[in-house]
Amino acid sequence: MVRKVLMWMLLALAAPVACDKETPTAPAAQPKTAAAPQEENPGTPHTKATWNSKQKTLVFAAKLSLAALAHSRGAPDEAVQEAFVTAKNIAGELGLVLPTLPPRSGDGTTDGAAALTYLLDVLAEEVVPALAAAYDDQHVFIFEFALKSSLLRLVYGVEGALGPEPMVVGVLQGYEGAAQAAALPDVICEETHQLVMSGAEFEAVYLSINRMHERALLELGD
Repeated sequence: MVRKVLMWMLLALAAPVACDKETPTAPAAQPKTAAAPQEENPGTPHTKATWNSKQKTLVFAAKLSLAALAHSRGAPDEAVQEAFVTAKNIAGELGLVLPTLPPRSGDGTTDGAAALTYLLDVLAEEVVPALAAAYDDQHVFIFEFALKSSLLRLVYGVEGALGPEPMVVGVLQGYEGAAQAAALPDVICEETHQLVMSGAEFEAVYLSINRMHERALLELGD
């Protein structure tokens, strides 16, 4: 499972963060059916140059989360740094400074704990206050939504246990609450929620998270 998680993280790290075509309609959820491998390719009618501050917040938070989680899983430094620099540059456009990723020890448990501390504690102390001061609470909730929904990639299917495990439900509730607070429509989270609660395969859940971020990106457009 660890190798599978890392493979999908690497695909997402390497994928573009936007394209100029519309997002295709997502297929209906298929419980317990693995989705065909494909890269994350968020679609939006806007190009990166025309993203507003809410869209930029979503993208940099999602990309930063992927970089931190892949870093903790032993992904190649080049791929991790490329994703981190992308997140750092977008955050810089918002006037934010990102703390560096924690050093990697080589021990999976230690590095996983460090990644969670970085995402949930360090960023809360060093990034969230600056984001709130520069913009508003909606931006903070968008940040929380993108970050916590990305964590689902780490906790879903741990040790091969698919479905609504307690930790998974906690993550679901966390990002769904943030999405509501950010005034995102409930439908954005429905596909992933249904897949998780039905015990769908890891790949199906992973790809549904990509689509969830695509829908949110479109919804936040002007």
